[in-house]
Amino acid sequence: MLAALNNNEAERFRAAAAHEVSTQEIRNALVDSGKLQFIDIYCQVHQHPYSELLEIAIEKENIEVLNHILANNDSAWVFLTNVIDNLPLIAKLDYPGKYKLCGFFKNAEPLIDSLSLQECDKLIASYSDKKCFTWNNHLLKRNLETNQVDGYNTISIHIHLQNLPLVDPTKIKKKTKKATIVVDADLEILGEHFCNLESIPNKFITFKSDSPLKIQDRILLQKLDCTLINPFYLYHDFDILPQKVIWKTKLKPPQELALIYPEFEVFRETDEFDLRKCIAEVNHLMREKDYSELRKVMEPLYCYELKEGDLEIIKSIKAKEKIILFPMISNPVISHLIQRDAMSKLNLKSIEAIDFERIKDYLYLFPFPQGIASKIAGMINAQYNPTSGRLYV
Repeated sequence: MLAALNNNEAERFRAAAAHEVSTQEIRNALVDSGKLQFIDIYCQVHQHPYSELLEIAIEKENIEVLNHILANNDSAWVFLTNVIDNLPLIAKLDYPGKYKLCGFFKNAEPLIDSLSLQECDKLIASYSDKKCFTWNNHLLKRNLETNQVDGYNTISIHIHLQNLPLVDPTKIKKKTKKATIVVDADLEILGEHFCNLESIPNKFITFKSDSPLKIQDRILLQKLDCTLINPFYLYHDFDILPQKVIWKTKLKPPQELALIYPEFEVFRETDEFDLRKCIAEVNHLMREKDYSELRKVMEPLYCYELKEGDLEIIKSIKAKEKIILFPMISNPVISHLIQRDAMSKLNLKSIEAIDFERIKDYLYLFPFPQGIASKIAGMINAQYNPTSGRLYV
């Protein structure tokens, strides 16, 4: 095959390919030669060799060969998503169907920016998310030209900050009552183009990053008629506190902020044990599946004595929060409240938050699911009775 390739003898190459075993040397030579006719012959004779040639073409960054294989083999692009981590290289490619690759990369901006207008149209048509003002800037510009998706026909409009200059205030409809700007660009854009949303009564700015902001940016935000959602920049500088803030976050704030905003109640630090706060924190950590931190939070409960009003609090907690009852199991009132619904919420990971060594004398009171019981038995050297489902030490 190699001699036929070097001598440009296509028919001789075809005959040799049908009988000779393909080698790495041949595949390298094919890609290096850039002889597309011979690549086609090779692909016809060896029924599914695309992956072999694609891998070599990617390694050698041979754009011509990559484009040719991808354009002539409908399924080849799928393999490309598995082996390539060089997004700038993909951006250089130019073949029909390139837009299909965009959904396989977290940060596909360079790839989308490289699409032709026709490929942009195909990508827009494939999008299920019709919030076009959150799209890539290049793609949004094309959509505004073709109006494939009407971004203004909505009650609530979502806008990435980099796209704010593209919003035409004359096209905003009366039914649009809410605008949410996602901060993903320089806030200078916000100051210059916030007026585009003047006709929308409820304006929100949401922050995805916990990066600090310059003093001039914090002053700018203070002047705008809007509500800030998760202004994480306050984690770094809270010398200027905005008036309207909504916190929807699981990130632990500085204590100074925890004292100011009611949403941070669960994060407030105090020397006095607060059962209600402990339950709220248990709920938070159970959602996060942070069982090591949960073990620390429940530590004070092993020696906690119920106070007036605590029983009403405990009776109101949800089944998934009842893990908080196990450290207080020595109290007959508490042990009575631990029923099957509490057991059903335990799993092999959550039980790691409980110090069973300290409550082992009371475990015989409850039937545990077999898998849970077996693990607990191994933790504290207990005997498990499969008939009753109970543990004995």
